[in-house]
Amino acid sequence: TTTTLAPLQYRLPEHLVPYLYDIIVQPYFKADQEPLRYDASVHIHFTCLNDTNTLVLNMKDLNLTSSQLSLLSQSGDTLLDSIEFDYDDERQFLIAELKKDGFKANVNYTFRANFSAHIREDNVGFYKSSYKNENGDDRWLVTSQMEPVEARKAFPCFDEPHLKAR
Repeated sequence: TTTTLAPLQYRLPEHLVPYLYDIIVQPYFKADQEPLRYDASVHIHFTCLNDTNTLVLNMKDLNLTSSQLSLLSQSGDTLLDSIEFDYDDERQFLIAELKKDGFKANVNYTFRANFSAHIREDNVGFYKSSYKNENGDDRWLVTSQMEPVEARKAFPCFDEPHLKAR
């Protein structure tokens, strides 16, 4: 007999919808440091549409600081104690599964994480760029390219066009 496996689902589940991102990025430009890097934090505010135990975000080439991960309900309850995190490299998914109480429909939540990453050189996510000042000296800066699905290389997020948020 031949076993047929179901194809992997590369789209995010539709039971959670983001409405606001708060992102803080601290780039480090040291002449003797290559590759350049940044530290960052993100707060993702989202609404649960249907009861679920799973939060799935897109993420690629980011280093989460697990001790800084938290998940809050709109009442301010921290749900971290009952969460297991996993990463699916092929689909670029960060998966958080609640083991006790799940997400409830029509309730807002906030996912908070601190992370670090390399400042990219391939013109996607957060990448380095430069310009020449009036004296002809190179000045470096970090810029971003988030479309069509490159935001996941800058911060954990719901990185699909129909899930855009402020």
